[in-house]
Amino acid sequence: MYTLETMADEDSDLRLIHVSVSHTHNELQAVSRCPPSMGRERKLNELGETFESLEYPIRVETAAAEFDDVTLLLADGERNLGSLVAKSDAERFETASDVTAELHNHLPREAVGEPFQSEGEG
Repeated sequence: MYTLETMADEDSDLRLIHVSVSHTHNELQAVSRCPPSMGRERKLNELGETFESLEYPIRVETAAAEFDDVTLLLADGERNLGSLVAKSDAERFETASDVTAELHNHLPREAVGEPFQSEGEG
């Protein structure tokens, strides 16, 4: 016999999973803490490796689906990477550089930092 319970942790945004397994007089219990979303998070400057993980050429719809669980962390907030990739006007991407270029075409200027500021100037 076993039982499985999930519940919210009142002290955090984690979800608790409690598993209890009982066989005759022996009992095993385990508690696991899981974040509410199991998606991935990436910064804009970390996307090269993420895009390189795909096999090219790839259809835009397929690439968007691959990144549907990725939250892109930007200077002005967060965006779903799959949704941004899906905005492409292209039918397919030939290389990871194509995905990067299309992504940059659909980001507002504020997404990458303060307007008129250069990180190279001191």
